[in-house]
Amino acid sequence: NASHSALLMLAFGLGTWPVLLATGLAAERSTALLRKRGVRMTGGLLVILFGLWTLPGPHQHWLMGH
Repeated sequence: NASHSALLMLAFGLGTWPVLLATGLAAERSTALLRKRGVRMTGGLLVILFGLWTLPGPHQHWLMGH
């Protein structure tokens, strides 16, 4: 039925619109935040620190005892 399908599509559109709007607003704010030098430096340092932290992890074959 075409009218039933149209109503279903309208309901789907109305249900997803708030989430899409919120995602767009969050992306806009996070873009503005990521333009700050301190935030970028902190993120880069965290990536380096986590990389160094995982180096001696159990996934290294030389630490598995065989």
